Amino acid sequence: MEVTGLAYLVKGEMSEMRYGDHANGYVILSEIGEGGMSIVYLARNRQHGNKVVVKQLKDQLATDTEFVGRFRQAATIMRELRHPNLASVITYIEKSGDCLMVEEFLPGGSLADLIDRGETISEHQALSWCRDVLRAVDYAHQNGVVHRDLKPGNLMLDDHGTIKVTDFGIAKAFGGPRLTRTRAEMGTAAYMSPEQIRNPQKAYHLTDVYSMGVVLYELLTLRVPFQRDSDFNTKQAVVKEPPPLPRDLNPNISKELEGIVLKALRKDPSQRYGGCAEFASRIDFYLKGVPPVTRGPAEWVRERTWKAALLVLVAVFAFLVFALLVVLRALT
Repeated sequence: MEVTGLAYLVKGEMSEMRYGDHANGYVILSEIGEGGMSIVYLARNRQHGNKVVVKQLKDQLATDTEFVGRFRQAATIMRELRHPNLASVITYIEKSGDCLMVEEFLPGGSLADLIDRGETISEHQALSWCRDVLRAVDYAHQNGVVHRDLKPGNLMLDDHGTIKVTDFGIAKAFGGPRLTRTRAEMGTAAYMSPEQIRNPQKAYHLTDVYSMGVVLYELLTLRVPFQRDSDFNTKQAVVKEPPPLPRDLNPNISKELEGIVLKALRKDPSQRYGGCAEFASRIDFYLKGVPPVTRGPAEWVRERTWKAALLVLVAVFAFLVFALLVVLRALT
């Protein structure tokens, strides 16, 4: 089988990928998908026999330094991050005008596949998946990387049912070089945060909190909060309209869980969870049956700090008043 754009790797009956002094080759088995930036192939490691995924940057983008940079950045990010819920990049290849990323194969498919097939997803399973993803994304945040395109299609399952985050294709490294191509779609409309829509280059870690709120909303209700007849109208709804209440779409959702989801979907980023770790903890508390609280941990800490400072100020003021009274009494 000859794969377009990989002609220099073709040997015999199958497309055999080799690069420089790499010890392992990869035999292309089939084309299994296509994303906004790449064509996706299923391949086999010739030496070990295990299956892998090969993503090839589309031909029309491979001559564009902006997109090549974004593709290379995604590979670099994913190779450096090590977490049980992040998909692993095995190697990255640039040769003869082709850009290839070799990743671990996740045979369980994506959450989008499950939703499209209409498979039943229990509330507990949906929450467990989102908690694990949030922990993985928080790890990425701690290493200076925001995903910016979290959605069911980028959340994959391995053969043990472990959820993994893939496709850091439009990820942004804190303080790193920006890829500013305005004609590139920086996210998927239904999962984009209001601030990401207003200014894609301003997207930061709370953008991922919002996107995971949309993912959880969809897993629980089988629809996204905002979906209109065009990307433009969808984005307008995201920015301006309140989301439909999850309990109106699925009455089996508890009031408490509805509140957990809606907090992640606040238009104002400062009113969401303080980060993916806080969102994950709130879900974990719910799964463990911990009684609901009106404020998240970060808010509680801020309030406790403010109250402590206020007590100190009151004590200082009381001391000064007492000292003044003592002085006045001594003078009289």
